[in-house]
Amino acid sequence: MTQHETNADESEVERMASLVPGLDAVLCGGFLRGGLYLIQGPPGAGKTILANQIIYNQAGEGSRALFITVLGESHGRMMVHLGLMRFFNESFIPEQVAYINAYQALEEDDGLKGMLTLIRREVQARGATLLVLDGMSAVEAKAGTGFEMKRFTHELQTLASATDCTMFLLSAGSGPMSAPEHTMVDGLIELRQCLYGLRNERRLLVHKFRGSGYLEGEHAFRITREGLMVFPRIEALLATPALLTPCPGYRVSSGIASLDAMFGRGIAGALHSNPDALARRALDRPKRPRPAAPERAPRDRPPPLRDARGSRSPFRQRARGQPERRRGRDLRLPHGRLAA
Repeated sequence: MTQHETNADESEVERMASLVPGLDAVLCGGFLRGGLYLIQGPPGAGKTILANQIIYNQAGEGSRALFITVLGESHGRMMVHLGLMRFFNESFIPEQVAYINAYQALEEDDGLKGMLTLIRREVQARGATLLVLDGMSAVEAKAGTGFEMKRFTHELQTLASATDCTMFLLSAGSGPMSAPEHTMVDGLIELRQCLYGLRNERRLLVHKFRGSGYLEGEHAFRITREGLMVFPRIEALLATPALLTPCPGYRVSSGIASLDAMFGRGIAGALHSNPDALARRALDRPKRPRPAAPERAPRDRPPPLRDARGSRSPFRQRARGQPERRRGRDLRLPHGRLAA
């Protein structure tokens, strides 16, 4: 569903704002609460930073979050790297933001079933409204078949809906949507890195977003000490501009229906409500005198050669036996013939 294909009941769906600059504008208000979303991209694209930025922003609003890792970056190294970000708040750990390693549950406790048991227990015990699962590549490798991966994703989706917990899955995959979980999640966001010559640019692309409209196409983003900053494409953001409150006063029709619709039932009568007064004001405006052109100095040119009758024709000069002069040179040959 795109921005122009929103449902009439979309305003009734409860939203969870990411509070990431520009991202909520791309998603037309934020994520749907209780949804399951996949964030994918190559290593270094910014997936971990984006997920932590969302949960710390929501923790500042009073929410509780879980960050579960599987064969990913160690929690100690992650804290060191997040300490450089301004959104990071160490006081939220572990009451509002908890980090859990699920590798042992995945490896020893009956694989995917053991991991689902761990996630279900921690979400209910902590009353979490946000969950991030980092390491979907390891989960896919453990699943073995596409059916097992779909069943795991379905169980997560059921848990998210039952507990009203919004979940984010982080995957290192990219490219075409061929993985089994792509068809099960409620939304798919891809982070890209594009090379233009020697310059690297970061792009965000929403592939799917169930139950809501979104801004299509690639949107540039930047990673700074503030976290991610998304810059929605202007042509997509202003594709359906909202009509502002009409200016008080008189509106003048241009005679073109589509142009009048762009200006909101006609062009506003500038700062005056009376068009006749505007016309008189324009006519009474004094005209500025044009500056006089500067006079050109006369050039010193040699007087032209003339015959007795005052003619400058070379034919008359040859008829009277006078030599033709051109650029100060005599063109008469010794035998009386003119040079060609």
